Amino acid sequence: MQCKLRRVPSAAIGAPDVQAFNGTARPDHDATHPIMVTNTRFTVHAEKAAARYGIALVDSVELRAWATFGKRLELT
Repeated sequence: MQCKLRRVPSAAIGAPDVQAFNGTARPDHDATHPIMVTNTRFTVHAEKAAARYGIALVDSVELRAWATFGKRLELT
């Protein structure tokens, strides 16, 4: 799992962050289910890259629903 903190709520996580994570998650850390979590949001390009690489994304909305209400995370 990798967490991306952004101090500015409008600062989205882009495809380069997802691509960098993809480059190390499995080969260097033996991840079987790579997950990227952020306190903001992901760009459309980041979502497309994550789908291509099989990386689950958890944005601020999903994270808040899980932490506050116990809503299950939908990791695909």
